Amino acid sequence: MAQSLSFFLGANTPKGFYSLFDELYRQDASFRLHILKGGPGTGKSSFMKRIADAAEARGIACARIFCSADPGSLDAVILPALHTAVADGTSPHVLEPKYPGVRETLIDLGAFRDDGRLCEHAREVIELTDENKRLHKRATAFLNAAGAAAEELRQILKPAFDEKRVYAFADRLWEKEVHEALPGETGHVSRRFLSAVTPCGVKTFESSVHTLAGRVFVFADESGVASSEMISILAAKAEEAGVDAIRCLNSLSPDAGPEHLILPAHSLAFVTENRFHAFEGERVKNIRCARFFDAAFLREHKHRLGFCKKAVGEMVCEAASVIAEAKAVHDRLERFYIDAMDFETLNAFAGAFTEDLFGREAL
Repeated sequence: MAQSLSFFLGANTPKGFYSLFDELYRQDASFRLHILKGGPGTGKSSFMKRIADAAEARGIACARIFCSADPGSLDAVILPALHTAVADGTSPHVLEPKYPGVRETLIDLGAFRDDGRLCEHAREVIELTDENKRLHKRATAFLNAAGAAAEELRQILKPAFDEKRVYAFADRLWEKEVHEALPGETGHVSRRFLSAVTPCGVKTFESSVHTLAGRVFVFADESGVASSEMISILAAKAEEAGVDAIRCLNSLSPDAGPEHLILPAHSLAFVTENRFHAFEGERVKNIRCARFFDAAFLREHKHRLGFCKKAVGEMVCEAASVIAEAKAVHDRLERFYIDAMDFETLNAFAGAFTEDLFGREAL
């Protein structure tokens, strides 16, 4: 049965929107990227959903990349076996062809839009577009506050953190569970977001972990200090050993160590569990990261630590609430574009494109 995976390639972070769309696919000459343009409400997500559904109906592995601002909407579809991807190339994750016609093609869904009809509502369109941007900027401010509280938490814990013990534990875990590469592995590293702050709170695609990994080690760590260090060590070992890996970033600190690590060829994953995402299903082992800190220090600083944890949680919740407001504004904006679209002609084009894609690749 074909694998169906879900990830984010972009996330709202303390620094604003953080995009991994430049890492959408491996940079090899055989890969084709189809970039969709056309603005909101022009059917980009439905276009990609049609392709993803067609792939899965044919038993072809597919990765669905969702939009963190609207997790019901697709930002991209990746078909590794066909060396093909289709992606939304509009803001905030703008994509432009590097090798037009050779590696990438542009598909302008705006060609199916009646701009004269749209311009009848120019004032409303401009106001809603600007309001959406204002709300996302406000959400970033809350996430910046959450990131600052999370960093303060890490600084408080530094003196109590037993780094040597973490390294020793990671070494033992690696030797026992991996210790060597499988024949033919290249050591390719993919970066993804498994979790993101969305209009409905923090959304985590834990199903992707269980699809790719039969063995899951869960690090219970509210601060993320020990788990991030542990997973960074394991990720470095994987890269050194030539093991393909998926590093999943933390949306509150995307430039720090990964929050989760998946080694598909070994059916193995190391994930962080905290108040934002608990992992359900079978797991090999639960590892409580409190063991890597001085217990007396934790008791002594219990109130300061609790305050920082609460601040992180409340700021993330506020950010999610504002992102939900932004989505409501975006939904109103989309209605003007939807009313100006010729979906009958667009659907016929999407059907022909899908048939050509799978028919051509099947030859």
